[in-house]
Amino acid sequence: MKLCFKAFLLMLTLFLLFNLAFCQWSLPLSANLGLMMQNVTIGTNSLANDGLDTFDVITPPPGPGSIVCYFVCSSCPPGIKLKTDIKAIADTVVWQFGCIGVTIPSIQFNWRTDSLPRSLGIIQFDTTAAFTSPINIYSMRSISVNTSVALREQAYFRFIDTTSTVTADTIPPYAINFSPECGDTNVPVSLDSVHFDVLDDGSSIDTILVVFNGINITSSLLLTPITDGFHVSFACTIALTHDRWYGLIIIADDSVGNGLVDTCRWRTEIADSVPPYTINFSPECGDTNVPVSLDTAHFEVLDDSSGIYTIDVWFDDIDIMSSLLLTPITDGFHVKFAIPIALEHNQLYDLIIISVDSTGNALFDTCRWRTADSSLIKEHIIHIPKTLTIEINPNPFNRSCRIVSHGADLIKIVDIYGRIVSEFKGENFVWEPKENVSSGIYFVSASVKGEIINKSIFFVK
Repeated sequence: MKLCFKAFLLMLTLFLLFNLAFCQWSLPLSANLGLMMQNVTIGTNSLANDGLDTFDVITPPPGPGSIVCYFVCSSCPPGIKLKTDIKAIADTVVWQFGCIGVTIPSIQFNWRTDSLPRSLGIIQFDTTAAFTSPINIYSMRSISVNTSVALREQAYFRFIDTTSTVTADTIPPYAINFSPECGDTNVPVSLDSVHFDVLDDGSSIDTILVVFNGINITSSLLLTPITDGFHVSFACTIALTHDRWYGLIIIADDSVGNGLVDTCRWRTEIADSVPPYTINFSPECGDTNVPVSLDTAHFEVLDDSSGIYTIDVWFDDIDIMSSLLLTPITDGFHVKFAIPIALEHNQLYDLIIISVDSTGNALFDTCRWRTADSSLIKEHIIHIPKTLTIEINPNPFNRSCRIVSHGADLIKIVDIYGRIVSEFKGENFVWEPKENVSSGIYFVSASVKGEIINKSIFFVK
């Protein structure tokens, strides 16, 4: 008999220790007091703030096992204190927020429930100690309380343990694993789909409704069953623009009528304003000893943000875009082409590279090298002037502009695709675009004795 009683006591002790260890939880909570934010963690584990002050203990509201004590806010204005429990296990634990001797127009409460073990119980919020109209905080993440007069207690939170007895499911569905993540401020405008999970730990999911940026997209949702709910995905139904907030509203109900209303917002990336660029030329730009037997040349076109949209290449005034061999690499392309003409000794050859990224930023670049001649190269090197410049006024313009290039003998106006729009001889002229010339970015190319410089110009009708 004594052995049986000892065994019973041992089993009871183990049961109590298991429950004490299992029923551990915490809830990060912040109260926005207008001029400052007060953060505290309520709950029953070691993460919860132990703010017991024996001078501040008051009579707890009715309820079995209720524990109420203050969390002292040392940095708050005089009279403002946040009350929290002392991490004791109880069927019902109540936390109070009070303002004594001051008036605060409103208090914004925010919390995170992602780490709460929902199987342990539910957490409710109300503005009265009696919890006459409790709100289940799993259905939202924040709430604002209007406080027009100074009151001792302004808001109440309580935890109701549901592990000791079998009770009806009162916990609504919840949404997690958002992609893009909520609050992300660098979402690419090329985003083509959004997804997240809707789960319910008690009952099954009955309905899911999703509104994306004001558009009801429920009919186009792709729902994939997973443990405790669904993986939800959908294609973006609108063209995303740069530097703009987009929002999701998720509404879901479980099979016993518990409802979820959740939101998720993210911002798209800032528009790319940096054009593509070229590197790794072979032969190298400026090389004066390129063999006439050269049969191929290559380089790389890169863009760090948006991605390359078009590439056009001219070699010695020959458009070779159709014969380019493009190999995708990180952030762009490796470009290779066969030399389209027979090279001659001691001659200058020019590459013109025109590229546009996916956001419309344009590159106009040149690369020049000279073929070798072992006996005559020093005698025939052409002196390249150092004073060749381009001046454009006004820029941008909408009717005409004056272009001055000191030292130039030929000036060309070229569009972003390498097509010559206008061509002039001399150093000074006025360009008046014809009616068929559209608004956009153009390039002014000035040359003299083999030297070429380029400058962009913007025409707005």
